[in-house]
Amino acid sequence: MAVGGLTSLGPERIRACRAMLKHVSHPARLRVNPIVERIAAAAGLAIEACSDETLSTLVGSAIEGALIALPPRQAAIIRRCDLGGERYADVARALFVSERHAFRERDAAVGFILERLTVGARRAAPRATSPASTFSLGNSRRHARWSTTGTGKVPRSCSKNWPRRCRRTAVR
Repeated sequence: MAVGGLTSLGPERIRACRAMLKHVSHPARLRVNPIVERIAAAAGLAIEACSDETLSTLVGSAIEGALIALPPRQAAIIRRCDLGGERYADVARALFVSERHAFRERDAAVGFILERLTVGARRAAPRATSPASTFSLGNSRRHARWSTTGTGKVPRSCSKNWPRRCRRTAVR
């Protein structure tokens, strides 16, 4: 199973989206892409009637519109690796993440772009799943309670139990 729920989008559609991102500047390859056909149909154009320049501009603007909604790291990975042709290892090193995490981020971004271009769904930008992000989800309720008090102080119900928990973990 792919990370980020990409398998639910269909492997053919995922391949078509990755090919579209890779070949934005090659109109001949864009003409046979099913996602590009949908983009052209949404713009009210027949793909056969479009010139090469119009087709590249149309697809480029659709991709840029989807990239704007992505988190900066995911947008950078797509821009630099898929659109720019840089190696994933170099981009991951520049973004201070592992290469594996860069692929996770790329998969989440490709899924979002695919959904945005084909379905047009307005949803929040995706987050790649990693052990660090799953760990931080466990503490989100406590932090939400702290931030909703409005005083900037930890509520008494949270603070009175906190030192005891710390002592228990320190003793063990």
